[in-house]
Amino acid sequence: MARMYKPMSEIVNYHSCATRMGLAVSLHSCILRMEGVFGMASPGELVKLIAAVTGEEEATVTVHDRNLVLAGLRTKGGRGRSAAKVTPRDAAHLLTSVLGAHRVKDSVATVQRYMQTQEHQAHWHQHHPDKLQNMGKANVWEDGGIPELAALPLDHTFIDALTVLITLAAEGRLIKELGDFYPFDNLRIIVTSPRTHARITLHAIRTGKTDSKSVGANYGSNETPPAWMKDNSVPRPRQKNTVKPKLDRWTETNAMPLIYIGALLAGKLGELPRLETEAHQ
Repeated sequence: MARMYKPMSEIVNYHSCATRMGLAVSLHSCILRMEGVFGMASPGELVKLIAAVTGEEEATVTVHDRNLVLAGLRTKGGRGRSAAKVTPRDAAHLLTSVLGAHRVKDSVATVQRYMQTQEHQAHWHQHHPDKLQNMGKANVWEDGGIPELAALPLDHTFIDALTVLITLAAEGRLIKELGDFYPFDNLRIIVTSPRTHARITLHAIRTGKTDSKSVGANYGSNETPPAWMKDNSVPRPRQKNTVKPKLDRWTETNAMPLIYIGALLAGKLGELPRLETEAHQ
């Protein structure tokens, strides 16, 4: 079941929140601080932008958005002043559906799958503490040098991490964190379907400096492993004498969609270079 989040509009500064409460803060305390604070973009504007930055047909993204709002996975509002304004989490949901749903009818199921993920090392530390060997830290983001990502709890999901990245982009910080050497390509995001697996790779490369950092976070299902995986004395279930169809598709993007989505949410899209698709219209 998806976790429920209380409104975070009262949280103004995530970094000070994380510092005050310690890095192991809960999502309920900090991650959604910008809900209702950005409030600059309408759902229609977000649809148009995500279509432009991903190369997907606008009609297709519109269907994804409609599916999400019907499932309660996108902010709803009325007309005029009460019209809906999208949040970083709304944007994370829509981008995940576009990247990870092979068919538009899979929009909701795709987002729900990635709402039920956990970073691989954290999951392994939680469920296999006696088999860690040289795996490394439970929190891979501690090595990334970005407090907002390092502050995510160990049970955070891919959607949570994507929401933080979009929020950083809206604040104008993400591009700075990615360094000065091909910054767009210093962030890579891969989303797989129908298998639940996503990867976020972040490199902060600074020319002529030695403080460059790299992090790779892999997200899979957060389900508790079956007993036979944890205890060798438990027999493994017999495999059925059938073969399931096997075809995994994956989509990869870089930081560019996040930078533009963040600028839209902050009302600063005009400060970025025009997208090529717009320039040719």
